[in-house]
Amino acid sequence: MERKPIFQSIGDFYQISLLPKIGLGRTAPVVEGFTSPACFLKLRPSEIPHTFKTQYFRQNIAEGRQGIGITYRFRVVDHHGSPIPNAFVDIWQCDNEGVYSAFSSRELAGQSVLRGSQFTDVQGICEFYAIYPGWYQNRITHINLKVRFVNHTSLATSLYFPQLVNQLVYASPSYPKGQNPASLVQDQELKGNSSEYQNLKMNLSGDINQGFVATYTLGVHASAASIQKNERETQGQFWSQLMPGPTSGEVALRLSLVQPSAVSLVVFDFSGKAILHVLLGRKLDSGIHDLPVVSPDNQRGLPPGQYLFSLTIQNKAGTFSQARVMQVEA
Repeated sequence: MERKPIFQSIGDFYQISLLPKIGLGRTAPVVEGFTSPACFLKLRPSEIPHTFKTQYFRQNIAEGRQGIGITYRFRVVDHHGSPIPNAFVDIWQCDNEGVYSAFSSRELAGQSVLRGSQFTDVQGICEFYAIYPGWYQNRITHINLKVRFVNHTSLATSLYFPQLVNQLVYASPSYPKGQNPASLVQDQELKGNSSEYQNLKMNLSGDINQGFVATYTLGVHASAASIQKNERETQGQFWSQLMPGPTSGEVALRLSLVQPSAVSLVVFDFSGKAILHVLLGRKLDSGIHDLPVVSPDNQRGLPPGQYLFSLTIQNKAGTFSQARVMQVEA
């Protein structure tokens, strides 16, 4: 039985249903630092195609704003508890005075402060560094999260904080508005629904002196296999995979083109730094190509680890983009 949705379609949000944790069959082991999902969120079709914006791909979203530091760690899993890699996670929150960037009419208008994006790794995990958010009228303290998947589905939700921690934080001089007066009943989204608040509340550790770590496991009411199986490749224009090279860290990106195309590839590390540009619009014929991916000095392979590969193709059919997290083995 589905619980009452907490959001209706408003702007960039989609209706969400919370499903109880019963009758879900086998479960995968829990990763250290994360609990099992408190609930499972239903996926909705994305209204617009996924667009990867490099300026938001970063872990540190604080941009020097005043406030108590906090690290967010999210894990995205399916209804068996298996990780979902390559899920695209957007996060945005207000600053210590309750102001959002981009939409604000104040000094943060048009800026990207406290907004960022990451892809989940092979364990379904992504991480952001920020400040503990402030508050604004008629909402309890929260952050906003949207997760998009390769099969063009998504979910969006707010995640909440323990009230006792809110009280400690808002007693700090870094938060000039003081305590948040909004109650659970007054919250314009939750409207007093304590079950949804508890299901969507993050686990926090730390203190106001050293900062906090907030963790949350997002359970998705679907299987990881079905999400990956139903991936819509970019209208058949290309597909890619990493091919191992002869020495440690040497890889090539295998690319299949159905027609002549201009190709650009940018490789990012997980801090959001672009560490390598390949081709940059060079024209390639149709067929299969193995693009060598080496370190910026072009003399050695990339160090082992996970990287984001952002690929852009231009041809007569249009412009197509694809971004994936891939593992470079030792």
